[in-house]
Amino acid sequence: TGDAVDVTKLDFTNTYNPGDGPQKSVSDEEGTDINNQPVAVGDELTYTISYRNTENQPATIVITDAVPEGTVFVSAENNPTTAPQPDGTGDIAWTIENVPAGDLGEVSFQVRVTEAALQHDKITNTATVQVGNNPSTETNQVENPVEVPEPVKSVSGENGATDGSNVSVGDVLTYTISWTANADYNQVTIRDAAPEHTALVDGS
Repeated sequence: TGDAVDVTKLDFTNTYNPGDGPQKSVSDEEGTDINNQPVAVGDELTYTISYRNTENQPATIVITDAVPEGTVFVSAENNPTTAPQPDGTGDIAWTIENVPAGDLGEVSFQVRVTEAALQHDKITNTATVQVGNNPSTETNQVENPVEVPEPVKSVSGENGATDGSNVSVGDVLTYTISWTANADYNQVTIRDAAPEHTALVDGS
């Protein structure tokens, strides 16, 4: 009949491993990853948060993010429970219930870069993800330097003259230099000179 076998009951406890943590990415309108790439005013960025249920049973996953400084909200996918109005700012959140053990998923949202971004060196973003009753975990941070537009010069005349049009002796021309500075600049110096065959108008 053989030797008796000692059967011991084993209790398994799931341990949350931060190494299985959520990931964050940023892409352009074509879906190309642009983390650490420069962006300009008017660009639309898509932030995607990837998550995994690291529990050994179904769990609720809560994802929280915020519209980065220097951008405004455009839209969000995956049915967020909280989101700003279009062109607004604030928090975005998703509550995803009954995610099967080990399952992967992702959520995403879009923002548009505004002129306010020029007051910052870069646009940064990080999300937090909570799996079940485990502590919230931060994603990696993604960032994009902000491009400063080149200065622009234009000319106009009292008779409707513009760049490339004919002018006559005695016409008064107005030259305008437009520029934008970001947080890196604390002083801007602009130099110009009266063009040949013209004279500076007194008091201008």
